[in-house]
Amino acid sequence: MLNLVEILFNVYTPGEPVTETMVLDVIQNKIAAYDRTGDDRYQLISAFHKSVRNSDVDASLFWLYRMMEGGEDPLFILRRMIRICVEDIGFADPEALNICLNAKEAFEYLGPPEGNLFLTQAAVYLAAAPKSNSLYITEKKMKKIVEKYKSANVPIHIINPSHFIAAQKGAGKKYVYAHDFKEKTTAMKTIPDEVKEEGFYQPNEMGFEKKIKARISYWQKLKAMLSKR
Repeated sequence: MLNLVEILFNVYTPGEPVTETMVLDVIQNKIAAYDRTGDDRYQLISAFHKSVRNSDVDASLFWLYRMMEGGEDPLFILRRMIRICVEDIGFADPEALNICLNAKEAFEYLGPPEGNLFLTQAAVYLAAAPKSNSLYITEKKMKKIVEKYKSANVPIHIINPSHFIAAQKGAGKKYVYAHDFKEKTTAMKTIPDEVKEEGFYQPNEMGFEKKIKARISYWQKLKAMLSKR
């Protein structure tokens, strides 16, 4: 409604009344082709999401402005952008999340129409960013893993011995503090013995995630070396 009032303010002729015909003309031209309560809303946001995922800047901007010019709530679009940051970009470009959160804050501070430009900035950044769905895949995998091992106990050596009963059972007795060693890690096992699967998160080679992959590999090799001592 506020958007409609703003449009009327920008198109009316000073000194002349705002008529019902004028209002209906603005409504029909502005939002007749976009139904925020029906399938249009979800088809267009899906088209936007798929365009960003496919790294198509032009298509991303097209669907973004189809929604915004149709009267869509910019915060609805921003919420999807924030989801895209983790589902389709992840560690390939961690800065994407900061861009979107800043866009949300800036939009809420300025409001439309000036604040709409922050959505444009975020959309271009997301579409142009390197892509990775590794975190999305990990989420689905971990739900199955924890369901399989939901009865697994916490290893006794990493239980805090602050409770008397826990201390009596030997909690924390074989715990090894990683910071006491120059490598800042140990060969100590911190996952239940029942869990045989490994490599839950599989990073790819895109953008910053390549560095995450190298870091994980470094710790794995170091732990393997320490376990042989």
